[in-house]
Amino acid sequence: MRHANFHALEHSGIACPSAGFTPSHVVLRDEAGRIAAIAPAYIKQHSKGELGVDLGLAMAYQRMCGSYYPKLQVEIPMTPFAGARLLVRPDVPRQGAVRALISALQQRAQEIGASSVHITFMADGFRPPELDESDFTATESNTYMWQAHTDRCFEEFLGRMASANRYEIRRERKLAQAEGFGFRRFTGPEITAEFAERFFPLYAENFTRHQGVPWFNEEYFRQLFSSLSEFLALDVALIDDEWVAAALTPHGGSTGQVLYWGQSGRAKYLHFEMVIYRSIEYALATGITRLDIGAMGAHKAPRGLICTSVNHGLWFRDPAFKPIVQAASDRRKVAACTERERELGRLPFRRLPQKSLA
Repeated sequence: MRHANFHALEHSGIACPSAGFTPSHVVLRDEAGRIAAIAPAYIKQHSKGELGVDLGLAMAYQRMCGSYYPKLQVEIPMTPFAGARLLVRPDVPRQGAVRALISALQQRAQEIGASSVHITFMADGFRPPELDESDFTATESNTYMWQAHTDRCFEEFLGRMASANRYEIRRERKLAQAEGFGFRRFTGPEITAEFAERFFPLYAENFTRHQGVPWFNEEYFRQLFSSLSEFLALDVALIDDEWVAAALTPHGGSTGQVLYWGQSGRAKYLHFEMVIYRSIEYALATGITRLDIGAMGAHKAPRGLICTSVNHGLWFRDPAFKPIVQAASDRRKVAACTERERELGRLPFRRLPQKSLA
């Protein structure tokens, strides 16, 4: 949610009008002209990068009300990871500022003829209750989090698991390391813009392998590495001096996200080693208390990642569409709750972390 990240997204061609994103950020200022609150918003001509947050409502809306696009979306483009979405300066009364942001978003949607306003991927604790007052429909999905307990190192993290899970994770780590890789972590000023030339082909290879198109381009990573290196950790697997895999972890304060990963080969356990195990080691060493590892993946819960709810709010201009949105949202919430309950039973801990019981 840092300005430099939005700048990189918009000036690298990822989030620009020709790509279906027209920046339409809402900025509130106080009497002195200083920024008091912000909602990063885009007029969108598609639903790319959202992992189904719009609940597949486009066809139903088209049949009942007219064109679903454009829609106005508060999001980090192509980045479905949870956090705050409505930002208010700490010394500004929050309730009034949030209400003003929501009202301005609804007014903007009316002005541009957008079908709706979507505020997506709000982490628990960051969904403002003022959305309910403004006729937003609440729904949710899930992501997988590593959450700090009392562990001081990775072995203590393993020590809370059943013996079979401990054995399996240690076996996977040995197999990954037996491939002959060297591992190195770059942080802060060690990360330079030139790293993008080595990182991007690895990242893109994952999409090519699954016949997909990369969400980001090399220029985005070049700008990210140049302007936000102090908030990044880059883990690299090497053979001699050649990068064969890399995982990027942006972080700020107590939260990090393992956002981007790629490898040039098919080493079976390298993904687990770099995206999960080494990321947890880094979090434990640096005081990060939450790591967002992203949605989906049957492999995550048995390795100690907790399936956690993520909140979304949807508002449509046409009130006749409200019952359909509500029904779809309710189905999604039931499905998300069912998934969390199932994944809770797959966690490896002998005693479940207290946070996962909420």
